[in-house]
Amino acid sequence: MTEPIDAHGCRIFYHHAREKKFTPILVIIPGMWGTAKQMALLAQYANMHGFNVITLSLRHHWGITDEEALGKTSTADFVTDVKEVLQNLFNNESFILVGHSSGGLVAQCLLGHKAVEGCVLLASAPPKGILAVSPGLLLRTARYLPAIIGRKPCRVRRQDILYLCFNGNEESLSQTERLQSMVSTESGLLCRERFFSLVKVEPPTNPSKPVLILADPNDRACPISSQKRLADFHKERLHVSRNPCHHMFHTVPGSAIWCLDTIADWAAHHKFRV
Repeated sequence: MTEPIDAHGCRIFYHHAREKKFTPILVIIPGMWGTAKQMALLAQYANMHGFNVITLSLRHHWGITDEEALGKTSTADFVTDVKEVLQNLFNNESFILVGHSSGGLVAQCLLGHKAVEGCVLLASAPPKGILAVSPGLLLRTARYLPAIIGRKPCRVRRQDILYLCFNGNEESLSQTERLQSMVSTESGLLCRERFFSLVKVEPPTNPSKPVLILADPNDRACPISSQKRLADFHKERLHVSRNPCHHMFHTVPGSAIWCLDTIADWAAHHKFRV
């Protein structure tokens, strides 16, 4: 992994594969409360499969955070930042965008970019018109309504992260905390866009770019019903993992291995090999 580059609001890490087997670079975009460090395990296995990888910490999610500005940060801001990174730092490359949770929304918004060959959605937040809610999610969202409505920094309680992202499994959360630093504050505006599915994504063109959709059957943050509708939206097959919760794709080795095996098979099928 190279030293980080700070540009266009992002902190960027480039992970070189020892033997490059695929032409597009994987760009891994974290979800809410996520950082590049959170995606290090996925990047490691992607390198082993022959992908060069970019991991990102998005605007206000690294360094000294301007929490007032964070509260007003939108999905569109993240889309602009990632687009600038692709165009200005890696302008002669092609990319596959890998978006987890709300990072999947960023990936979907950039699918039409000429340098983007396809995207992979990991338990992704769906676009406008597809609600991704559950009784537990609604109950826990209610206490954050002042921040969501007022576009203020949204401080998330540990017990809510535990319930929504790890299905109440304390062991999983403690494993993750050894691997990453969880961001405790998120954008109130971003939370509103995510919880109420307000981000519009253009429907697929014909012919469309390939989209791989991976979902967790027991996901409390992005319920499986929303992932089925997301697959219908993109006219793609839904791949269901054996993960026990929302954050397993990038925190547990077995889940990360299954994830990258599936991505590599998909990329080979679509002739993305060198």
